[in-house]
Amino acid sequence: MLELDRLMYGGMDRVLAVAQLKESGRFDRHMLDFLDIYSPAQAEFEEQEIPVGDVRAGMILEEDLWAKNGTVLILLKGTLPTATWIERLENFAKARGLKELVRVRNPRRPGVRKSELARCI
Repeated sequence: MLELDRLMYGGMDRVLAVAQLKESGRFDRHMLDFLDIYSPAQAEFEEQEIPVGDVRAGMILEEDLWAKNGTVLILLKGTLPTATWIERLENFAKARGLKELVRVRNPRRPGVRKSELARCI
């Protein structure tokens, strides 16, 4: 469930995230009951500083993302960029300019060594 992933990637404990989803009333109760006993593998992240053009879905921004002139806040720290946001970033970069590098937490794939991670981006 994407909403659960979003909450957990944002740092929320799984149990609290499921409770929040239950309280929202937006999701199937039986599925959420199953998630009470589900135990996903813990995601491992590596913090990196990368060019804004290399930001991909699944990464988490580790800092606010500002326009190049520093006056327009584009995305907040903790945001999980979606394909739509990435397209908007590309358009904004062309039109107004963005800070060139941004710190992100990138999910590490199981079995991928740190030295290989840069080639996966």
